[in-house]
Amino acid sequence: MTWRGLFAGAVAGMLAAFFLAIPMRHSLGELTRARAGLSALRSAIEDTGTDRPLIAGNKVLRAASARAARAAIGNRVRGLANRGGVLVEAMGAGGDAGEGLAAVSVRLSGNEKAVIALADAIERGDPVMRFGSWRIRAIADGTVRLQGVLVAPWRA
Repeated sequence: MTWRGLFAGAVAGMLAAFFLAIPMRHSLGELTRARAGLSALRSAIEDTGTDRPLIAGNKVLRAASARAARAAIGNRVRGLANRGGVLVEAMGAGGDAGEGLAAVSVRLSGNEKAVIALADAIERGDPVMRFGSWRIRAIADGTVRLQGVLVAPWRA
């Protein structure tokens, strides 16, 4: 190998490094910005804390016990049903819904529009109540029966 070949290889390598340094500098800048964004996201997540409740306090049912919470759910459903002209056929404990949840099984019947409006009013109102499971079926001309389990979060 000659000195001329070594010199040409060295010059070619330096030129390649020079021309590759420009895109590499851009990529390193992008990497730095991405790391700064990730750091900001991590600090924002840590600032929110984990002790914040999942549901706002005004949306949770206030009761001394799960039994009292089920009674409050029943009273609310009966009141809405009376205003809407829906018959409450049966209501009882809905089984074990888990810690901080109260479950009530309900069976309602009446005019199709009134029953659907009642279900809508129950789920849209405060405190939060949702049908964990439900079934609706026709029982006569324009009359339907809604059977389901209402679940609501409660706190003492």
